[in-house]
Amino acid sequence: MCFYFSSGWSIGFLVREILESIDTYDLAVEQLAQTPIIAPCYFTICGTSQCKTFGTLITRRQTSEENRCTLIEHGPIVQANIDHWSSNKDEDILSSIQRRAVSKRFLDNMKPMNEYKLWKLLSEYPICNEITIYGTFMCPEYGIYHTRYPQHDQKFHSNENPHFIAQSDLKCYSLFYIIVQTLLMIYRCYFVIGALHPVEKD
Repeated sequence: MCFYFSSGWSIGFLVREILESIDTYDLAVEQLAQTPIIAPCYFTICGTSQCKTFGTLITRRQTSEENRCTLIEHGPIVQANIDHWSSNKDEDILSSIQRRAVSKRFLDNMKPMNEYKLWKLLSEYPICNEITIYGTFMCPEYGIYHTRYPQHDQKFHSNENPHFIAQSDLKCYSLFYIIVQTLLMIYRCYFVIGALHPVEKD
């Protein structure tokens, strides 16, 4: 089966190919940034080592990238359904500008960091709303992967014991939720997710 079309790679198959064949963070970033693809998308490439934390957001067009954003330069990164630098209301999909602003404000005041507070962020309106399908918290460093469906009264809150990880220890986390085919991502981990405008380790 061929996963490369005349116009470029299918995004999901490109991510799989890179995960299976590339074993360094920097090379994975460059391959995701430069390989021709069939449609625009956002890639978040996140990674941790014992000495520092990596994180890169790539805004892809079919044959190029625009305005690369890194964790080390910008702090926690929020990706909604709009380019991370845009505030153009004509491009605003499903209140992306407002969701991004709410998320950034919440993250700026979130100290120390823990899973409970991140679920609280996902429960905030308009991040969680009437068409939200699910939310996921991932922290590969600690082997945590939790998906929840929003409950009418509690949203993403739960009676489960949260994983309280000191902020100094929380080198990696990835948090996202799906609104129909909408994606918001907040990340700080060694993990790769390709996010198609419809949606789509080391």
